[in-house]
Amino acid sequence: MSRLMKLLVTGLVTLLALATAALPAHATTDSARAAARWVAANLAAGEVADYAPTTADALIALAAGQDPSTTDEVATLLEALKVTGPDYAAESVDGAAKLVIALDAVSEDPRTFLPGVDLVRVVADGVKPDGSFGAYVSPFSLGLGATALARTG
Repeated sequence: MSRLMKLLVTGLVTLLALATAALPAHATTDSARAAARWVAANLAAGEVADYAPTTADALIALAAGQDPSTTDEVATLLEALKVTGPDYAAESVDGAAKLVIALDAVSEDPRTFLPGVDLVRVVADGVKPDGSFGAYVSPFSLGLGATALARTG
Protein backbone atom coordinates (compact mmCIF):
# COMPACT_ATOMS: atom_id res chain seq x y z
CA MET A 1 0.00 0.00 0.00
CA SER A 2 1.40 3.36 -0.97
CA ARG A 3 2.12 6.03 1.56
CA LEU A 4 -0.61 8.25 0.14
CA MET A 5 -3.15 5.45 0.40
CA LYS A 6 -2.12 4.76 4.01
CA LEU A 7 -2.56 8.45 4.84
CA LEU A 8 -5.98 8.53 3.17
CA VAL A 9 -7.16 5.40 4.98
CA THR A 10 -5.80 6.68 8.29
CA GLY A 11 -7.46 10.05 7.71
CA LEU A 12 -10.77 8.40 6.83
CA VAL A 13 -10.66 6.14 9.89
CA THR A 14 -9.82 9.12 12.10
CA LEU A 15 -12.61 11.19 10.59
CA LEU A 16 -15.12 8.38 11.09
CA ALA A 17 -13.95 7.84 14.66
CA LEU A 18 -14.30 11.53 15.46
CA ALA A 19 -17.69 11.76 13.81
CA THR A 20 -19.09 8.74 15.61
CA ALA A 21 -17.50 9.71 18.92
CA ALA A 22 -19.36 13.02 18.84
CA LEU A 23 -22.74 11.40 18.26
CA PRO A 24 -22.99 9.30 21.41
CA ALA A 25 -22.11 12.24 23.66
CA HIS A 26 -24.93 14.31 22.19
CA ALA A 27 -27.33 11.39 22.23
CA THR A 28 -26.35 10.60 25.81
CA THR A 29 -26.99 14.19 26.90
CA ASP A 30 -30.39 14.18 25.20
CA SER A 31 -31.23 10.84 26.80
CA ALA A 32 -30.21 12.08 30.24
CA ARG A 33 -32.38 15.17 29.81
CA ALA A 34 -35.29 13.05 28.65
CA ALA A 35 -34.90 10.82 31.70
CA ALA A 36 -34.76 13.87 33.97
CA ARG A 37 -37.91 15.26 32.39
CA TRP A 38 -39.66 11.92 32.88
CA VAL A 39 -38.72 11.96 36.56
CA ALA A 40 -39.93 15.55 36.87
CA ALA A 41 -43.25 14.73 35.18
CA ASN A 42 -43.82 11.70 37.41
CA LEU A 43 -42.87 13.67 40.48
CA ALA A 44 -45.54 16.17 39.54
CA ALA A 45 -47.99 13.28 39.28
CA GLY A 46 -47.10 12.23 42.83
CA GLU A 47 -45.35 9.02 41.84
CA VAL A 48 -41.93 9.80 43.31
CA ALA A 49 -40.58 11.16 46.61
CA ASP A 50 -42.46 9.13 49.19
CA TYR A 51 -39.75 6.49 49.56
CA ALA A 52 -36.12 7.45 50.29
CA PRO A 53 -34.42 4.99 47.88
CA THR A 54 -36.61 6.18 45.00
CA THR A 55 -36.13 9.79 46.02
CA ALA A 56 -32.35 9.34 45.93
CA ASP A 57 -32.57 7.68 42.51
CA ALA A 58 -34.70 10.56 41.24
CA LEU A 59 -32.19 13.12 42.49
CA ILE A 60 -29.38 11.29 40.69
CA ALA A 61 -31.42 11.25 37.48
CA LEU A 62 -32.26 14.95 37.72
CA ALA A 63 -28.61 15.80 38.39
CA ALA A 64 -27.50 13.76 35.39
CA GLY A 65 -30.00 15.56 33.17
CA GLN A 66 -28.46 18.94 33.99
CA ASP A 67 -31.78 20.54 33.08
CA PRO A 68 -32.30 23.89 34.81
CA SER A 69 -36.06 23.50 34.40
CA THR A 70 -36.04 20.75 37.07
CA THR A 71 -34.82 22.98 39.92
CA ASP A 72 -38.21 22.93 41.64
CA GLU A 73 -38.35 19.14 41.48
CA VAL A 74 -34.88 18.88 43.03
CA ALA A 75 -36.05 21.13 45.88
CA THR A 76 -39.15 18.97 46.39
CA LEU A 77 -37.07 15.80 46.51
CA LEU A 78 -34.62 17.33 48.96
CA GLU A 79 -37.50 18.27 51.27
CA ALA A 80 -38.80 14.70 51.04
CA LEU A 81 -35.35 13.33 51.93
CA LYS A 82 -35.27 15.44 55.06
CA VAL A 83 -38.27 13.40 56.21
CA THR A 84 -37.46 9.92 54.86
CA GLY A 85 -33.66 10.08 54.79
CA PRO A 86 -32.86 9.60 58.49
CA ASP A 87 -34.67 6.26 58.74
CA TYR A 88 -33.22 5.07 55.43
CA ALA A 89 -29.67 5.92 56.49
CA ALA A 90 -30.20 4.26 59.87
CA GLU A 91 -31.48 1.05 58.28
CA SER A 92 -28.32 0.30 56.32
CA VAL A 93 -24.98 1.72 55.32
CA ASP A 94 -25.95 0.94 51.71
CA GLY A 95 -28.79 3.43 52.08
CA ALA A 96 -26.49 6.00 53.62
CA ALA A 97 -24.12 5.54 50.66
CA LYS A 98 -26.91 6.06 48.14
CA LEU A 99 -27.94 9.24 49.96
CA VAL A 100 -24.36 10.52 49.89
CA ILE A 101 -24.18 9.97 46.12
CA ALA A 102 -27.56 11.61 45.52
CA LEU A 103 -26.85 14.62 47.73
CA ASP A 104 -23.41 15.11 46.24
CA ALA A 105 -24.90 14.92 42.74
CA VAL A 106 -27.13 17.92 43.48
CA SER A 107 -24.38 19.83 45.32
CA GLU A 108 -25.73 19.29 48.83
CA ASP A 109 -23.33 18.49 51.66
CA PRO A 110 -24.03 14.94 52.86
CA ARG A 111 -22.14 15.69 56.07
CA THR A 112 -24.70 18.27 57.19
CA PHE A 113 -27.86 17.71 55.14
CA LEU A 114 -29.56 15.60 57.82
CA PRO A 115 -29.32 17.35 61.19
CA GLY A 116 -27.03 15.44 63.52
CA VAL A 117 -26.09 12.81 60.91
CA ASP A 118 -22.82 12.86 58.99
CA LEU A 119 -23.69 10.47 56.17
CA VAL A 120 -20.09 10.33 54.96
CA ARG A 121 -18.98 9.18 58.42
CA VAL A 122 -21.77 6.57 58.47
CA VAL A 123 -20.51 5.20 55.14
CA ALA A 124 -16.84 5.29 56.17
CA ASP A 125 -17.67 3.50 59.41
CA GLY A 126 -19.53 0.86 57.39
CA VAL A 127 -16.36 -0.36 55.70
CA LYS A 128 -15.33 -3.55 57.49
CA PRO A 129 -11.69 -4.37 58.32
CA ASP A 130 -11.49 -6.73 55.35
CA GLY A 131 -12.70 -3.96 53.00
CA SER A 132 -16.19 -5.35 52.52
CA PHE A 133 -19.17 -3.04 52.77
CA GLY A 134 -22.90 -3.26 53.10
CA ALA A 135 -25.59 -5.23 54.84
CA TYR A 136 -25.33 -7.85 52.11
CA VAL A 137 -21.83 -7.66 50.69
CA SER A 138 -21.97 -7.57 46.92
CA PRO A 139 -20.43 -5.67 44.04
CA PHE A 140 -23.49 -3.40 44.12
CA SER A 141 -23.15 -2.43 47.78
CA LEU A 142 -19.37 -2.12 47.43
CA GLY A 143 -19.93 0.13 44.42
CA LEU A 144 -22.27 2.36 46.39
CA GLY A 145 -19.86 2.63 49.30
CA ALA A 146 -16.78 3.22 47.17
CA THR A 147 -18.54 5.78 44.99
CA ALA A 148 -19.91 7.64 47.99
CA LEU A 149 -16.49 7.85 49.62
CA ALA A 150 -14.67 8.72 46.39
CA ARG A 151 -17.10 11.55 45.58
CA THR A 152 -16.74 13.12 49.01
CA GLY A 153 -13.02 12.72 49.51
